[in-house]
Amino acid sequence: MIAAALAAVLAVAAPASAGVSDDDDVPTMRVYDSWRVSCPATTEAGKSCALSQDVVLTSTMARLYELTITRSGSVDTLAVMLPYNVLLEPGAGIDFGDGGKPVLIDFEVCDHGSCIARIPFTGSFAADFAKAKAPRVLFAGLDGKPVGAPFSLNGFGRALNAYRRFERQRGAASP
Repeated sequence: MIAAALAAVLAVAAPASAGVSDDDDVPTMRVYDSWRVSCPATTEAGKSCALSQDVVLTSTMARLYELTITRSGSVDTLAVMLPYNVLLEPGAGIDFGDGGKPVLIDFEVCDHGSCIARIPFTGSFAADFAKAKAPRVLFAGLDGKPVGAPFSLNGFGRALNAYRRFERQRGAASP
């Protein structure tokens, strides 16, 4: 008798689907080690998924910068978002850690707490980024001193594949 009552309570307390099905159009986020892929609902036309990593200072857990790849039209773009306290003139850079010359990126705008530098994430840049040995974002503080802050590629390949798959699905689902 107690078992039957408990079973009835559990059935009421945890409905099978609670009104959510696999085909509901909801925003999603998945984490792949150091990277995350976030996608808006497919009904949100004109919006892209985002492949991102926040790089934080381990001593304070404060965000130092963010890397985000999004799609505009048919082109993926990498945005490097740094805090306001950077020197704008030299821009930002990506060092792949292979001894080669870093890729320099001009800042486009400072808005909403960040200064943003963007570069198309295509061709040799995308290939070099994905296989970087010791990647770093380069920038200069307001004191003019250069900073090289590393980021992780752990999970990047899987996250990039998921991002591209989700973007293809969004394109097929667009009106």
